[in-house]
Amino acid sequence: MPRGRRAGYVDPDMQNIASYLQQYAAIWDSRDKAYHNITIKCTQFEKLANDCGMEVSEVKKKYKTLRTEFRKVNNKSSICSGNDTANVINTRYLRICRSLS
Repeated sequence: MPRGRRAGYVDPDMQNIASYLQQYAAIWDSRDKAYHNITIKCTQFEKLANDCGMEVSEVKKKYKTLRTEFRKVNNKSSICSGNDTANVINTRYLRICRSLS
């Protein structure tokens, strides 16, 4: 997290990407038939970038950050015990990503 940002800060671009991402399952859902089709995936990234008003490369970068953050938080939450209050997890992107799963 860049310096000067609050712990609960969520990038508005990330929220925007996450809200549109649900429409493009080939990007994130490995159970989708088109998930392994690179052509369809590229087309969906282009559509997502168009919807968000951003460049494709920027959307891909932010999507990867969103995905990585979700996996990190999701794995930590499944490992922590119920009484482990010392390991409070920053869930700034978890709420956004839970809507996709």
